[in-house]
This record gives sequence, C-alpha cells and structure tokens, in this order.
Amino acid sequence: MTVRARMLAAITFAALASSNLLLPAMHAQAPDPAAVHSRAVQSEATPRVDLFLGYSRFGVGVNSDSGTVGNRMVGLNGGSASLAYNFNRFFALAADVGGYDDSQLQLTGTGVNQPHTVNSSGTAFTYLAGPRFTIGRQRRVSAFVQALGGGVHASAVTVSNCTGTPCTALPSQNAFAMTAGGGVDIRLSHLLSLRIVQAEYMLTTFAAVPSGASTKQNDLRLSAGLVFHFGGKRSPAPVAPPAPVEAPAPVTAAAAVPPPPAPPTVSCSAIPQSIVSGGTSHIALLAANFHNGALTHSYTATDGNIAGAGATATLTAAGSNPGTITVTCTVTDDLGASASATTTVTVEAPTPVPAAQRRDLCTISFERDRKRPVRVDNEAKACLDDIALTLQRDPAAQLVIVGSHDATEKASAGAQRATNEKRYLVGDKGIDAERILLKPGSADGRKADNMLLPAGVTF
Repeated sequence: MTVRARMLAAITFAALASSNLLLPAMHAQAPDPAAVHSRAVQSEATPRVDLFLGYSRFGVGVNSDSGTVGNRMVGLNGGSASLAYNFNRFFALAADVGGYDDSQLQLTGTGVNQPHTVNSSGTAFTYLAGPRFTIGRQRRVSAFVQALGGGVHASAVTVSNCTGTPCTALPSQNAFAMTAGGGVDIRLSHLLSLRIVQAEYMLTTFAAVPSGASTKQNDLRLSAGLVFHFGGKRSPAPVAPPAPVEAPAPVTAAAAVPPPPAPPTVSCSAIPQSIVSGGTSHIALLAANFHNGALTHSYTATDGNIAGAGATATLTAAGSNPGTITVTCTVTDDLGASASATTTVTVEAPTPVPAAQRRDLCTISFERDRKRPVRVDNEAKACLDDIALTLQRDPAAQLVIVGSHDATEKASAGAQRATNEKRYLVGDKGIDAERILLKPGSADGRKADNMLLPAGVTF
C-alpha cells in the first residue's frame, strides 16, 4: 500500500470512528409516535451556507522520491477558511482557502557544512473546491467527508539574517493540490458549531529543486475552529389533528407551566498548558446561552493569581512551586442558572542556563603548499568563510587563532599563519580586528587552530 493510500485510509477511519462514538445509538424497536413528534419540534433546518474559520497545521509529510527532503509543506502553520453551500442536509459544494507561514528551514550538507536548521521567511497559499457529504446534521454531533482539488502557490523561501542570491533557498512555485479527509462538528447553537478536528491527506506536485524533475508530496493537514451557519430556519412543530370526542365532559382549563430554560454551557482551555514559575497562561472561555440572555463570567485558581473580564483571563504563576494549578471558569445567566468547567496548567521548574564554553572551530592545514607554507589557500578560505558567518551571528564572541609550526620551521612561521588568517577575516570579511586574538602554538605541525570564545569566556 502506498503512503498516500495509508494516510487517506487512516484519516477516513478516524473521521468515521469519531462519528460513531459521538452520534447517539439508534434504537432497534419501532419508534414511538410521541417521541417522533418531540424530535421534530427540536430539529433544526439545514443552514444554506456554512462558513469555517480556524487554525491549520501541516504535520508529518513525505516526498515521493526522497522522504521529507524536498517537501516544502512539512511543519507549516497558518489558518484556513471554507465556505460550503448546502443543497440538502447530506450534500454540499465547498470552497477552501488557506495561508501558511514557513519560519524554519532544514539545510543539508557534509563535511564542515553539517545539516542544521535556520530561521527562514516564506508563505504558502492553497485554493481548493469540491463536494462534501455530511451525516448526523440534524443532531448535536455531525461528521463529514470531502474531496477537494485546486492549486497551491508557495513564495520564495529566504534564510533570515542573510543577504545575497544564495540566501534564497527555495524559489516561488505553483503546483496542483488536492485533499481528501473529513471532520467532526459539535453544534453549540443553530448559528454556531465547534469543529473539534478536521484531518485531511493533501497531495501536492511541486517540482524538485534545482533539477525541476516532477515529484509528488504527501502531507497531513490538521485543522480546528468555529463554523458559522447562515440561512435556514427552525422547522415548525407539526400540529396533530384533535382526536374526535362524542360527548366532551366539562373540564376546567389550567394554564400550562412552561419548562424552565436550559442552563448555559461552558468550556475552558489554557494556552499554553505548561509554564515556568513566574510565567503566564491565557485562559479562554467558550460559553453558550440558549435563551440569548446576558452572561456573567468569573474565574478561580488553586494557586497563583488570575484576573480577567469577559471570555478571557490571565493566570500568573508568581511565587508558585512546580506542580499543577486547576482553573475553574464559571458563567451565570440573567436567570441565575450557572455552569462551570475546569482546565489545568502545569508549572515547571525553570531550566538552568548552561555556562558558556569555548567552542573549537575548523583547523586549517598548511601542509599542501610546501613552497608557500604560510599562504591561505582556497580550502583555508572556505573554513574562514564559515568562521566569519559564526562571528557575524554572535557579535559578542571573540576568535582565538593559534598558529603552529613543525620541527623544521621557526616559531615565526606559526605566528605568520595566524596573522595571514586574521588579515583575510578583517580585510575580506569585514570582521573587527579587536575581536581576533593571536596566540603562539607549539611545534606539532603546520596548522592553525581556531576557537570561538563566547562573551564572558577567556582563553
């Protein structure tokens, strides 16, 4: 089975399993007419349009030829929006757009250019459309599956704090894109639902860089957010015809007592859920009141300080010991009914900052050119170019150059090697001469050792 098939099967199984767990079980016996009438009173008509707004992230993905190498969609964060027009309670046509940010880039290499991650800047936008099928729309929990096709545009990706043409790691590209997957919605009111999960397999066809060969990328897109419903009205309750009576006896009419209104509902979440002592976490409260009355919000915490108004609050763990803080979110409506929910925040001990240490950089050998044994050749310049980049990234650091000589040379040969290195870094790479320290070496070979001294470290 291919990677695409396994990913699509897992997404479809997860969506259907969530639907089966959340949807109420259906009774096997014949329905009671009174129960059917009660459900008809409570049912909602299918909205004409559904608008989804939420957060999206691309998870683990692979390239058809080279694994994650070359897959520019892996790890992107952003948001997506979709607009679905419902022809009935089962079938709709959906249009989906998304925007995502590329903030880090994995560079590959060998030798002195080992693989490492750098900060980067880039964006990607998707625009898709296709059919959607929904089950359980008339209930509180519903599930859907969809298949969308369209395109994706990715801007050029550049390395941060870098200038010049080599800093553009990936060019701007356009490619075909398609998704297949599903999700689960929980209806909060006839105007609003919470989409707890939307999981989709996404296929893109970006060309390989720099060869331009045709490749395919297989990714997983995860989304969650709010769904707003427009159009459609509540279904009127069917009126049963009065039963015929032959000789109605006189009765005394009594005023019907309306049932009490439903209490409000509330959910509570913390972002982030783990903080260090003295840190802060934002508490978000989501509440619904079915008779549209005013709501009053309040918050309590088992430790730390919490303050907030309305649907948000801030927890500060000032003076809190490592452990778990429980936050209780409460809403009270204008009729005095209330509801509460809790969330937890883990307080962790601050991570000690390791002491700065001397770091050994590349060592330059002067054994290749016996006629000019102190000359900085092209191979030595490649090493010094990397050292210059390291010094530019850490303006407070210093460089120590230890020039050595062999037993057939004078000690001045090692000193001249260190001096020639410094002349190249200062003259060609613009490094401040005050940041470069020259130290004499021993008679252990024609070489120069280079060491980085972070701020506060001495040689």
